[in-house]
Amino acid sequence: MRVQCLERPSMFVKQVSMVHAETTNSLMREGALYQLAHQEPAFESIKTQAPQYLDYNASQHILITRLIDGVMPLQDRFNKQGHIDAPTVARLAQSLAQVHLEAPKMAAVPQNKRAFLPGQLPWVFSNVQQSLQAFAANPQGMPQAQQQLLQQIQQMPDLLNALNGLAHFYTPLCLIHGDIKWDNILASEEKEPKQFFITDWELADIGDPIWDVACVMHSFATQWMFLLNTTPGQNGYNGPQWKAEHTFAVAQQFWQNYTEALGFSPQQEAMQRLRMMKFVGARLVQSTFEMLHNQPSLPPTVQSILQYARFALLSPDAALPQVLGMAAPNPQELQESQTALNQGANWGSLQSLNWGQPLLGQQANNAQALP
Repeated sequence: MRVQCLERPSMFVKQVSMVHAETTNSLMREGALYQLAHQEPAFESIKTQAPQYLDYNASQHILITRLIDGVMPLQDRFNKQGHIDAPTVARLAQSLAQVHLEAPKMAAVPQNKRAFLPGQLPWVFSNVQQSLQAFAANPQGMPQAQQQLLQQIQQMPDLLNALNGLAHFYTPLCLIHGDIKWDNILASEEKEPKQFFITDWELADIGDPIWDVACVMHSFATQWMFLLNTTPGQNGYNGPQWKAEHTFAVAQQFWQNYTEALGFSPQQEAMQRLRMMKFVGARLVQSTFEMLHNQPSLPPTVQSILQYARFALLSPDAALPQVLGMAAPNPQELQESQTALNQGANWGSLQSLNWGQPLLGQQANNAQALP
């Protein structure tokens, strides 16, 4: 809710509409992160990337931040212009890298101050299996659209196996946003935006930085998946006739900017490129569940999204050029990457840190092999 004020800064007030565990816990996590960023210099990067924190009332489930004028979500900007400018993409890569690279400082903050960051796996790695079990126990106990989706997933056992296997290679290393998408990025309309903010930190956690990157790439990929047959004026899109190449170029630029900021060597970059593509596949699976919101039956695009997810999870080298327009690592790059992994050189400027708590997503040796 926007609150316009005449004599003081206007406010954006976020309050849960229905009080239940999922919504209150997510707002609590976002509010606690804003408070920690306000109190601890180690979390300074959140203050510079997120809207200005004003107040959080845990008992009333209310978070208040400063209302930002002159910005729009990146999704709206894309719908209006039909592209995302290179300087905006570079700014996003730099902002995300800045948050990830603050991990050593954040890990030094006493554990009791950051206990709200449990290091959990993204929900797609557990909730899909739980939904399938609930469906098997009571097929009629869930909405029709969800029944239809789970029936399709049941027919893809290789997708499920790949998804379950990928969870073992999720490596909690740093603070991540957890739900980066174009709707959660606010920027002013200049080609080189003077204002740039990442919002909605409700799923922030100690996690795998490549998951955040994959969420960004998922936004790039789904643009062409959804807009392939869209003409201006359809589905809220008012830009020029769209082509996949428009998205491919900025996806490649984002990846290059991000990996350079993290100091990846060529060998590390090649290995992480494949991991990123697999995580994009997992994020595509998650998006099929998100597409069911307020849908009486399964949207027609879900089947194709699941097929692309399966493609990315099972054949990331082949999916890279087709889904993101990026080259797959060649055999020599893969061999050199495996050598670098065996030597423990896998995360560029990020190191495996002791966060002083059991991280639920941490698996034994998960950073030391390609899935």
